[in-house]
Amino acid sequence: MMCCVLVVAEGHTDTEMMDLVSEMEMMKMIGKHINIINLLGCCTQDGPLYVVVEYAPHGNLRDFLRQHRPSSGYEPAIGTDLKEKKTLTQKDLVSFAYQVARGMEYLASRRVSFVVLRIFVFGDPKPFACCRLLHML
Repeated sequence: MMCCVLVVAEGHTDTEMMDLVSEMEMMKMIGKHINIINLLGCCTQDGPLYVVVEYAPHGNLRDFLRQHRPSSGYEPAIGTDLKEKKTLTQKDLVSFAYQVARGMEYLASRRVSFVVLRIFVFGDPKPFACCRLLHML
């Protein structure tokens, strides 16, 4: 399993540190669900704070959808990657929407308004981060 380690940058402010602590505490309270990025662990003693979460190899969903939308028929802009991309089908998009809805339904049951979502593409564990703002209602 791949993971991502969240840590504040050198020279961080107290606010940035408190934001990371708040995110860690929120993720502990949320619990685990297949359609959200889950907390795997944290290191809080003897040094910097490390928060370990599931890795989202495709980045955020918005950018992924933009990169895989149907071609407009125009030539690509100078400097854009010309590698072949898979255009998403309507079935893919409905699957994404369903999985986002399941994740949001779980979060609503936990009284959370915004979170890091994990979405699977074609049944494989290839999560996307939709947003990172966490807030309890």
